Amino acid sequence: METISLKFKGVDFPVNRVIIAKGKIKQLVYYWFQQSGQTYASSYKAKLNTLWRGIVSSRTDGSLVRLVMPIGIGNSEEDADKQLTKFADDTMEVLPKYVPN
Repeated sequence: METISLKFKGVDFPVNRVIIAKGKIKQLVYYWFQQSGQTYASSYKAKLNTLWRGIVSSRTDGSLVRLVMPIGIGNSEEDADKQLTKFADDTMEVLPKYVPN
């Protein structure tokens, strides 16, 4: 597991990058926490933000965003990274409709 930065509209945001496997099946996973217009790779920072927002504004909503791409025959780890990065960019376009700021 590692934290990487993706770029959306010129702004970097942190995501966790993990390769998971079961038997011969491997998948690339990007995930992050989205709350009040902020993105967090760290679950601890997300929880602290939730606590703070709960005290200040009585809002504790947010989400875990997880994107998964298979790695395997005809799809290398590098290809999966490129495809998942593009999909993450597309996801960030529509995410505000579902996770309010």
